[in-house]
Amino acid sequence: MKIFSSFDTQLKSKYIHDLSETYGQENIVTITRSNFYFLKKVAIHIVFGLMSYVISLGGMIAMVGIQATLSYGIWIALPFSIIFFLIAAENYIDYSMNYAIFTPHEAILVEQIGFFKRNIRSLDVKHIKSITILKSNRIFSLFDDGLLSILNEGSHASDNMGEIVFKYVHRPEEKKAEIQRIITRDNH
Repeated sequence: MKIFSSFDTQLKSKYIHDLSETYGQENIVTITRSNFYFLKKVAIHIVFGLMSYVISLGGMIAMVGIQATLSYGIWIALPFSIIFFLIAAENYIDYSMNYAIFTPHEAILVEQIGFFKRNIRSLDVKHIKSITILKSNRIFSLFDDGLLSILNEGSHASDNMGEIVFKYVHRPEEKKAEIQRIITRDNH
């Protein structure tokens, strides 16, 4: 679905389709956010939004009665709950529209920032110096999630591509092995 010119929800599938025709499906690795990110950043905020709305209405019914709450209380409680839903929407955009695609020759990094801004960067895989994994706490280890950090050589300080960090990557060891298999296949 394309809402704004920079908010195309089908962009990832277009990239993957085009690149799989060029390189073959087995030579493409996609890195996305894990389901744990969805649970922690999206689902929790939706639950808190619903709970705050119900608790606010319940408190108003107890204080001023059902009739006044139905007349005015719904509209008073709604703005506080909407904050949680807006945070959940922003995190859902991060979850569904921030990704990286690795091919034997390039890495495409897509970062959607809200509805109106998208950064698409391309990186030659010959400039990837190292790939590092960090699992910083027990919850990451429990869900087999971690940070995947890619160190790039030969980039300028102004392009902000010296180190690329992907947070909440599911099974980062497998992703690292897949990326290394693909980028070393044709380049060495």
